[in-house]
Amino acid sequence: MRATSQRTGLAHELINISALEQFRKDQERHRRQKEALDLQESFGFIQWYLKQSPLPFGPDFQWKEPVYRLMYGGASPLSTAGSLGAGGRFNSGMAQMSAQFPQLRAEACLYTSSTLECCYSEAQPPYGNPQEYQLTPDRVFLLWDLKKVLRHYADPTLEQRIQNSPLDATWSHQKVPMTSQLLAFELRQLGGDGIILPSTKCTQDLNIAFFFQSDNACERAFHCVKLRCQPSARIE
Repeated sequence: MRATSQRTGLAHELINISALEQFRKDQERHRRQKEALDLQESFGFIQWYLKQSPLPFGPDFQWKEPVYRLMYGGASPLSTAGSLGAGGRFNSGMAQMSAQFPQLRAEACLYTSSTLECCYSEAQPPYGNPQEYQLTPDRVFLLWDLKKVLRHYADPTLEQRIQNSPLDATWSHQKVPMTSQLLAFELRQLGGDGIILPSTKCTQDLNIAFFFQSDNACERAFHCVKLRCQPSARIE
């Protein structure tokens, strides 16, 4: 029997158990090679943009309004553990660390939305009811306006790469940084407190990824209020 992977295109004759094992090893090797090439391409892509056309502005979007988060299973709304481990759209976590690029490091983000409605639109919830939280900043945050950054470069290819989803739509499955994470890494080196961008699910609202490295820093930066727990009990 001849088996062909739909994702990688690799084909193999499955004669016995040994052939099955070899097929799995071939797929894994192909996946790792592709990941390495993707990382090299993405890293070179971002470095080229920043070198060829340095940003003429900084993180100048001022934010001091309340933001919102949905949490599951009793997790703290001011915890960075999830993003630091799995990574996210604008931060590389431990899951994406690569020995090929030692200059990269795991950095956390606190992902929030400007409204509760936006939180629910963006959420990919596990089983159970979420707990709603309102986080009020204790200071003014200076954010990178992603729309402004992309408008400066005016390249649909870059914009598409920023919007790409991770492997299996799950950040912890993504084993090398994606373009959005690499861009955020470079912006983070230039300063600022995070990235703000329009929601693609709730277009009148905003998503804000705040740059943090520890839970203590989050706790010092926000006043946290627990709202409702049952989505069905919310008053629209």
